[in-house]
Amino acid sequence: MVRSCSSSDDTSSAKYEFSDSDSDHKRRGRSSRPRRLPTSNSKNAVAARINRMKQKQYVKDLEQKMSQLKREIRGVKRELKEREEKWASSRRQVAYLRGMIANSHQIGGLLRNIRWRNIIPQEERDSNHPHMVPPPVAPQEDEGWALLDGINPTTTEVGICLHVSNRRISVEFCDECSTRFYDNPYGSQI
Repeated sequence: MVRSCSSSDDTSSAKYEFSDSDSDHKRRGRSSRPRRLPTSNSKNAVAARINRMKQKQYVKDLEQKMSQLKREIRGVKRELKEREEKWASSRRQVAYLRGMIANSHQIGGLLRNIRWRNIIPQEERDSNHPHMVPPPVAPQEDEGWALLDGINPTTTEVGICLHVSNRRISVEFCDECSTRFYDNPYGSQI
């Protein structure tokens, strides 16, 4: 009985050894092939994979929208800044023109004292010049001129530009030159 047990133990151990050596041989054979990631066909794994892909696409779409909105915001800010600059310039010009109208008698007196034979004709001037204003209109008795009655000529700073070049004279009404003069009346104007 002892022998039969030992012989059965020997065969069983040989059986296990053979089985182990066979699995070692199979493992070595698999290691030479490229490994593929295990794919799971369970419903939960497929659903999770689809949800991850949807989430990645959603995040990508949000990032694209965000970058587009940032570009739009930069454009709107740039446009707003340009409009604010134009608005400020328009306010300065309106204030200047109001002052010019309020001081029209003094400006008229100055213009009467200029010798006009060397004046540049209107059609020879550059019409795109930013300081050019249309010729003055004689005041008429209507409602529009009544609005100017509130302007105080003593507090309004107004100036004109007198340009002399090659024995020619040009008189222009310019709010920028007027502002520059009143900011620094004794500084260089060139």
